[in-house]
Amino acid sequence: MVATPGQTTLDDVDTRVQEVATVEDLAAVFTLEHRVFKATVPAADAVESALVRMRQERSRRFVVRDEADNALAAGGLTIMKRRWAMVWGGATHPAHRHQGLYRAVVTRRLHEAWQAGARFVATNANPETSAPELERMGFRIIEPFTILRPPETAQTSQSPWAVT
Repeated sequence: MVATPGQTTLDDVDTRVQEVATVEDLAAVFTLEHRVFKATVPAADAVESALVRMRQERSRRFVVRDEADNALAAGGLTIMKRRWAMVWGGATHPAHRHQGLYRAVVTRRLHEAWQAGARFVATNANPETSAPELERMGFRIIEPFTILRPPETAQTSQSPWAVT
């Protein structure tokens, strides 16, 4: 799916959506991804390394946390050198879905992409979960695809093929 600045409908940026800036923030996101995608939660030293790598790769993550610092929703953004961006890894805690958190995280990432000068934003969206909301926001499908995962690894995948 692809969006351009003129075709997307954006809400105001929700102040609950914060950029991941600390090891604790990223650990909370990894815990959420474990809950949503069954991803492995890395050890503390690996979380710190991931934060360093994320900064080096021009990737950013955004998170909505509750009062107890648990991640309720999160998603990533990578600004590409040729002035486009990719949104990825969108996840919302199952108990907090249908409350606008996913849309708030997408909106923040789009604002950041447009502010960085991106001419378009791309994503791979799950047709059952995120694609309908992204279409309501103005994304359009460029080419449909199917993600295949061998049945024996579907429940135990180390790194899920998370889609936004």
